[in-house]
Amino acid sequence: MYWNLIKLRKENNMTQLDMAQLIGVKEYQTYGNKELGKTKFNLKEVIIIQKHFNKPLDYIFFAEESI
Repeated sequence: MYWNLIKLRKENNMTQLDMAQLIGVKEYQTYGNKELGKTKFNLKEVIIIQKHFNKPLDYIFFAEESI
């Protein structure tokens, strides 16, 4: 699960459907599975997300949720 990605999405008032449209997937469920870690993001999607949020890749995709 990509906790920081979920956090960024919510902080920017974006839905999973918004994110799906951003990265070019047809259904929000497909994006949701990626966000949950059930399906992998491809490189193109990772770059689109990183550019959109303007955050380091390691923060978005590799940092664990701070408790």
